[in-house]
Amino acid sequence: MSLEDFVLRIIGDHEKITKEDILEFCETSQGVINMTLYRLRKKGLIKSSMTKPAFYFLSEKGKKYYEDMLNRTFEFMSLSEKEILEKKEIIKEEFKREIRSQIILDNDLLEIFTVLPFCRGRCGRNRLGITAQFIGDCGRGKDMLHEIYKDIMDSKKVDCRDFFVDGKANLKELKTIVESYPDILFVDEIGVLFNSPRRAYQKYLDNKDFPIVFMGNPETEKIDIEMCSSFEEIIEHTSKSGKSISDRVNLWIYFPPLTLEEKKELPKIIFNKKDTNLGIISSYVQYAFRNYDPTWTTEAQEYFNLILENAEKLLNGERKTYYPGKKKKETPERYILRGKRGNLSEKWINLHSHIEGARFMISIMSIARGLAMRDLRNEILGRDVLKAIELKFDFLKKLYGSDYLIRDLTFGIENKKILEVHV
Repeated sequence: MSLEDFVLRIIGDHEKITKEDILEFCETSQGVINMTLYRLRKKGLIKSSMTKPAFYFLSEKGKKYYEDMLNRTFEFMSLSEKEILEKKEIIKEEFKREIRSQIILDNDLLEIFTVLPFCRGRCGRNRLGITAQFIGDCGRGKDMLHEIYKDIMDSKKVDCRDFFVDGKANLKELKTIVESYPDILFVDEIGVLFNSPRRAYQKYLDNKDFPIVFMGNPETEKIDIEMCSSFEEIIEHTSKSGKSISDRVNLWIYFPPLTLEEKKELPKIIFNKKDTNLGIISSYVQYAFRNYDPTWTTEAQEYFNLILENAEKLLNGERKTYYPGKKKKETPERYILRGKRGNLSEKWINLHSHIEGARFMISIMSIARGLAMRDLRNEILGRDVLKAIELKFDFLKKLYGSDYLIRDLTFGIENKKILEVHV
């Protein structure tokens, strides 16, 4: 069931209902619900009152759709493990359908998503993927991945949890999970995975053909190094388990904090054609399009450097842009007021949090690479980097109504025509 159908079902089950009450039924962001309600109104399926708070109810057209929905039988796809491996196009179409119905993405970014293979990669330090980190940016995160896989696979094989393997208590929990749900699909955010916990996962993954997604953030460089060493050991010394993991895992590890100059060197490491040991700047990411790998050009590097310099100035407060509202002139524009949700009070969201970490840099390189691959070009150009900025922050622009980051991160780039044509 799509998110639109789900929200319409909630409204139809009530004579009238507020947005805050709808949010209680949906584990998603207020921005996603706002866009969903907008689409339902545009289709003429719902109406809203002029009161505060506004109440939503079905139109006559919506009532008919609601009645048809109640009589409709929803059959989620249940593919065997063999079919999952042999019918990748089916999974891709299901993934595309769920992406369109559940999150807000620019069409170009959606196309990149569905062109690249999803969760059929291998461990590799210098190959970029664009799945886990972008889904995290777009408002649904691993919960959305969880729902997607429920549609594609037998729901009893799917689990979604925050799981940090550290200490005897968590190791006991891992053992319980593995023994209780032998066919589970982990869509997981994981911080530490090595030594005994890693071996437990390794044993659990043997002979399982379904895909797995790991997203995580090591807390220290030591943990990052141990994680990398652990997976190197799997690949080099345990062929069966190593292949089992490497063929199916999309594992995302954040980088430790980097200086501005180190950030500028990152593309040279990522786009190195050789198997490079990255040391503490290490990441295992999805390996896609083995035989087609566009080159990071000097022009792309120049644009990338300028964007990083602009980001550094924003983070250091060297450039100050202020919120345009009359009552909030004293509030920097980077702070966006987010409305109430449930019992949560209003709060100001600092948009700079979206450009602080390595996730931001990897995102830009990933989308730029995806654009070149989509267009079957051998080179990643400066315009791809510019377009990547617009795509990266497209969701935030729709969610908060601000193009602040797009505008200020591209400040000072001389060739404005490229920006106008491709953004």
